[in-house]
Amino acid sequence: MFAKLKNFLAAPSILTRHTLGVELLFYLFVSNTTISSVLTQGDDKIKLLIYFTSRVLHGAKQRY
Repeated sequence: MFAKLKNFLAAPSILTRHTLGVELLFYLFVSNTTISSVLTQGDDKIKLLIYFTSRVLHGAKQRY
């Protein structure tokens, strides 16, 4: 399920450019094995995706 969401969010067709004057929102998701972040803009009704990152932690990096 997470892999499908990640692929959908990373698809170039839904990424947009930031518009000056529109509020930016940054979301950070952290678990024992994964760190993800999402940068969006918009209001309560519509949020547009600007950037998405995801990283899986392996080995010693899981203990940071």
